[in-house]
Amino acid sequence: MAMIYNDSKNAIGLPWHGLPARELGVARASCPWDCAKHGQDARATQTGGAARRHTGESPVPLEPHGLAARATQSVIGFKFVLSVFMWTLIVTPLSALEWERGKVELKGEFGTTFPAIEFPFSNNSDKPVTILAVRPSCQCVTAQVEKKTYAPGEKGVLLAKFDATGLTGQITRTISVETDEPGKKSNVLAIVADITEPIALTPRLLYWKVSDPPAAKAVEIQINLPKGLKITQAIANQDGFKIELATVEAGRSYRLTVTPNDTKNPRLAVIALKTSDVVPAGAGVTIFAQVR
Repeated sequence: MAMIYNDSKNAIGLPWHGLPARELGVARASCPWDCAKHGQDARATQTGGAARRHTGESPVPLEPHGLAARATQSVIGFKFVLSVFMWTLIVTPLSALEWERGKVELKGEFGTTFPAIEFPFSNNSDKPVTILAVRPSCQCVTAQVEKKTYAPGEKGVLLAKFDATGLTGQITRTISVETDEPGKKSNVLAIVADITEPIALTPRLLYWKVSDPPAAKAVEIQINLPKGLKITQAIANQDGFKIELATVEAGRSYRLTVTPNDTKNPRLAVIALKTSDVVPAGAGVTIFAQVR
């Protein structure tokens, strides 16, 4: 089972190294002298350039003692972090259900029907485990197990189906599996799909700031359909922009150049692409141009 740890500076969220000993209150406990004046004496030593000593009869120079305090402080911090880490491993039991995989990656064209997905698991504990709930993060995912309770050592499979209708790009969906284990969080499984857009518009939004130069900007149009698709025309719903459509490769690649007449006032135009054939449902055929 994969375990994820959240790294931090230390177990209590403080940067141990580099702080004055008197601020952390660590050196005082391990120091036989009165360290309340330690910070003041150390600053005096640094500015005066001469080796100063603690008040009293101690023959130990202040500079080495400061290094020793910082070293002691670092060791104490390390031991504390290590002890917390080990205690966490002792008191936090692993989940009884061990999954062969926690993530499935899919790749396909727009409109692809993906096969059912299996998430095998086994009960590695010495007690029966009951699955109380299986919760997909989206209605496009359905998931179920063969039964609810699994004996020690017993194996099972969670069967999931992902409906990618109308979806494009990078898609992530999760499935939370809740068991009757006391104090345990839900097991989270992931489905990650990369679905090619039938018509890729890069970018889909063009914008200019008010009073910016009215420079021309372009949208690259890539057709990813198996048979291609011809873009015949681009029409805006207002006259505030000049629009030019150029063919890079017929049926496959086009470039749309948009230039605002001016940028004195905010405005938004919706540019619709006209095609020679019917566009698949969910495919993007509109571009936005905005002065804001």
